[in-house]
Amino acid sequence: MFIWGVRLLDIRLLDIRLLEVRLLEVRLLEIRLLEIRLLEIRLLEIRLLEIRLLEVRLLEVRLLEVRLLEVRLLEVRLLEIRLLEIRLLEIRLLEIRLLEIRLLEIRLLEIRLLEIRLLEIRLIEIRLIDIRLLDIRLLDIRLLEIRFLDIRLLDIRLLEVGLMGGLGNAVKYILAIKILLIILSMLFTKCFINISNF
Repeated sequence: MFIWGVRLLDIRLLDIRLLEVRLLEVRLLEIRLLEIRLLEIRLLEIRLLEIRLLEVRLLEVRLLEVRLLEVRLLEVRLLEIRLLEIRLLEIRLLEIRLLEIRLLEIRLLEIRLLEIRLLEIRLIEIRLIDIRLLDIRLLDIRLLEIRFLDIRLLDIRLLEVGLMGGLGNAVKYILAIKILLIILSMLFTKCFINISNF
């Protein structure tokens, strides 16, 4: 259980997690000044109950993030503040969230160059106040997104830029499949080289 903490500098060059299970996670206060992750791979991530009262992130940079299966049953966040978030490539194959509650979320600048999500299932999502000043997404590909109940009382987005949002679905699917094949081949090649070295 992580109650509170302050991280001034968090740099991770390679973060690979095959199986991550969190039954109960409670964070009362979390402050991250600078967080940089070059390559993050998570095969199976299961979180049953996650509660975060106050979360502040000043600068977050992620170059490549791959998540195969992510399951979250109950997620509660009271106040989340993110000043600058940069993500170059994010790939999520299957994401399942049963109940997500966020009271106040503030994001000043969010930049995402390429985001690929194959299947996303969210049963109940409740957001009272969601404020995003500048949201820039170069290419956002979502093949299948299922949301049963989405409640947002106040959603404020001053400027939202999607540079390739007008592409047809067929073009997006082809791009997503090509990128996935390239990344998977690179990962398998890396794993094969590491195994042969042993």
